[in-house]
Amino acid sequence: MEFCHLVDLPHLPTDARYASNENRVSNRGDLIAVLAALMKTKTNQEWNGIFEGAKFPYGAVNTFNDVFKDPQVRSIDR
Repeated sequence: MEFCHLVDLPHLPTDARYASNENRVSNRGDLIAVLAALMKTKTNQEWNGIFEGAKFPYGAVNTFNDVFKDPQVRSIDR
């Protein structure tokens, strides 16, 4: 529910299609489509800011090129 609140989709937990784990599994394709479309609306940096302090684990999924731009990766002696 915290995720839904943070991404401004407060109706999802009460939507019958997603109200239980069984229903989420049955409607997985639709749910993934909703979340995938949503995640494309912001950058990794923007989502990290929105999720800052959240009680669930989160992190960026980088493109192959972005991996090598990451400060931690760049600091590794190759």
